[in-house]
Amino acid sequence: MKKTLIFIALAILATGQSFATRPLSKDIISSQQITGTYKLRIELVNTNGTPVTGSHMLHGFWVRNAQGQYIDASNQEGDQFEELSAGTYTVGAYPGPWDGAVPQTVTVNETAVGPDGWVVVKLVYWVE
Repeated sequence: MKKTLIFIALAILATGQSFATRPLSKDIISSQQITGTYKLRIELVNTNGTPVTGSHMLHGFWVRNAQGQYIDASNQEGDQFEELSAGTYTVGAYPGPWDGAVPQTVTVNETAVGPDGWVVVKLVYWVE
């Protein structure tokens, strides 16, 4: 009987200590700091920098890393790319029959992240 009580007391003590070492909310860091990855969003603008509204005939967007590997989009629209490591990427669009976007090379790092947590790349959209 004494052995059972001692075992139960030790189990409760061990469980209590594991909860006592949980970090407080001020110690919690963002997932970006833990994983070292970034989120990139593509937006289209005209030559004046005004956002393009309405439909377009582009066949999607692409992101290529410095090693020449293409990264898959993380959303159905194809304009968001998540879990990118810090580095240099070329961002562009697959042209439509009469329109396209000028590719841009960007450096993804902590300083490129906007207030919404995304690295925003604005591609200049053109139509023939």
